[in-house]
Amino acid sequence: MDQARVLAMRTAVESPSSYGHRYLNVVMVFEVASAEETEDYYIITLAFRPQDNFAGSPGREQFFIEKEGSIEHRQVVRIPGWRFPTIPVAVALGAVVMVAAIVVAALVISGGGDGGEPAAEAVPTGTPLVVPTATARSVSSEGTGPEALIAAAGDLPFNPVWVRVGDMSASRSGHAAAVLDDGRVLVTGGFGRSGGSAEIFDPVTQRFSLTGKLVTSRAQHSATLLEDGKVLIVGGCTTRSAEVYDPASGIFSRTQGQMSVPRSRHTATLLADGRVLIAGGECGSGSLKTAEIFDPATGTFTATAENMVTPRHAHRAILLPNNEVLLVAGVVGQPGSSVGCPQAGDLYDPVADSFRRTGDRANRFTCDELNVNVAASLLANSLVLVVGKSEELELYDPSHETFSLGARVQVRVGGTATLLPSGMVLLAGGSRSAGGRVLDTAQVYDPIQDIVVAAITLNIPRYGHTATPLHNGDVLFIGGRTGQADLATAELFVSTTRTAESP
Repeated sequence: MDQARVLAMRTAVESPSSYGHRYLNVVMVFEVASAEETEDYYIITLAFRPQDNFAGSPGREQFFIEKEGSIEHRQVVRIPGWRFPTIPVAVALGAVVMVAAIVVAALVISGGGDGGEPAAEAVPTGTPLVVPTATARSVSSEGTGPEALIAAAGDLPFNPVWVRVGDMSASRSGHAAAVLDDGRVLVTGGFGRSGGSAEIFDPVTQRFSLTGKLVTSRAQHSATLLEDGKVLIVGGCTTRSAEVYDPASGIFSRTQGQMSVPRSRHTATLLADGRVLIAGGECGSGSLKTAEIFDPATGTFTATAENMVTPRHAHRAILLPNNEVLLVAGVVGQPGSSVGCPQAGDLYDPVADSFRRTGDRANRFTCDELNVNVAASLLANSLVLVVGKSEELELYDPSHETFSLGARVQVRVGGTATLLPSGMVLLAGGSRSAGGRVLDTAQVYDPIQDIVVAAITLNIPRYGHTATPLHNGDVLFIGGRTGQADLATAELFVSTTRTAESP
C-alpha cells in the first residue's frame, strides 16, 4: 500500500493531468486523501490544489494501481473550486464597490467557481419533508436566450412537489440505480468508501436500507434490470468482472464470464431479446470503440461482430421502437489530454450485430473532458430528446435519422432528463459549467408545444446524481455532489395530480 501511495504521488507530480483552462501551467500541491485496497487494486485518492494564494476546496484525483505496481487507470474526480469570503455589512460604499469589482474580475478569470454552496441540512433517515407546492421563481434569461418560451409552473397539467426522503447510509457520486420489479430501487457503488456497498430504497416507507455487499467495489459503472428480475452490474475501472444482484436473496454473485476490457462511463442497454449491449466507455487509455453482448442464459460476454463507428465514453444509449440502439454524444479521446465531441451518432442493429453511422447532431461545438455531459430520453412520439451543454435542445428523428434543434433551456452540466407520465420531460440539477455553481433549478419540457415550463426548485442543489422514474410516476433523485462534498440525501419529484403525503 505504501508503494502505491508513493507511485500515485510521484506520477501526479511528474505528469499532471489537464484540470481545465483556469489551471493551465499552474503548479499544484498534492497529498494523499485516502487509500483503499480492493480485490484487484489499490485505489489511491489524492487531494490537489494550486500552490499559492488558493482559498477554495481542493480537487480530487483517483489512481487505480494493480497489485504488481502498475497504474491501470487515473481519473479526475473533481477540479479545485474557488470560494470567496463573505463581505461584512458595515463597510463604506467605496469599499463595497471596490470589493465587488475584485470579485467580478476573479470570477471572470477563474471561470465561475463553485459558488460555495452551504452544506445540506441533515434530515433523519426515514423522515420525509414535504415541500408545499409553490409558484416557480422566474428562470433567468441567462442560458435560455430571448427566444425562449418560458411558462409558469401553474401552467403545468400537474402540481410539481419536491419531497425530502430519508438519507442513504453513505454519500454517493459515480453510483448507479435500477428499479426492481417490485418497485423498490437498488443503489450500488460510487466513489470512495461507498464503492463496495449497496442499498435499497422503498417508496412505501421512503427509507433506504443496506443490502448485500458488491463482490467488487465499483464507480461509474452501470446497473441494468434483466428480464428475470435480477440486476446486472457491469464496469468501473477496478475490474473486468461483472456481477448479478438477486432481489430474492439480497446477494451479489459474479457472472461466469467477464468483459474483454475494464470499462467506465459506458452504456448498458437491455435489448428486446433479453440480452444486454455494453458499448464504449474508457479506462485510462482513451475512448473505447469496442462493444460486447451479455447473455443472461450463459452468464457470458461476447464481442459484437463489428466495432462502433466512433469510439466514445460518457455518452447515452437509447433503445428505439424498432429495437435498434442509438448511441449519441459523449467524448472521444483520452482523459487528461485533448478530447472532442462526436458529432454523429451510432446505430446498433441487434439482428445484423453491426453498427452504422447515423445523422450529425444539429449542435456543433467542441468540448473538453470536464465540460461534457449529455442526458437523453425517448419521448412518447418516438423522438429522442438530447440535452447537452448547449442552450438548445436537440431532437433525433429515427425515421429520418436526423437531428434538429428544439427549445432553448438553461445549460446543465451533470444534470438529468427524465420522461414523466404526462409525456413531458423533467430537466433538473447540474451545474452551469465544470466546477461552476451547482444548480437547484428544474425545468419541464413540453415536446408537443416545444416549450420549456418553469418548475419549483430542488431542496438541495446537486449534479452528477441519478434520477430514477418509479412505478407510481414519481422520480427519485439520489446523491451526486453539491459544493464540496458527495451527497447522502435523496428527494422525490411528484408530478401526479395526487397530493404527496408522509408515509
